[in-house]
Amino acid sequence: MKKRLVEVINHPKSVVELYLSDDCSQVTEVKCLPENRVKEYCYTTDDFFKRAGVPRSVKNKLAIAMSR
Repeated sequence: MKKRLVEVINHPKSVVELYLSDDCSQVTEVKCLPENRVKEYCYTTDDFFKRAGVPRSVKNKLAIAMSR
């Protein structure tokens, strides 16, 4: 499944990359952590929009990417 990059969020100790699948059904969150650790989380788009800790600007960028 191909994914396209939607957003990169730079935190002081990590970098978060958000990818959207080509069929717009899944959001993949890749967290690049200190000491070369990487964690990957997959959500359905509905579950991702329901998450409370996601900023509105990120949700808006994801919605725009879904409309393309």
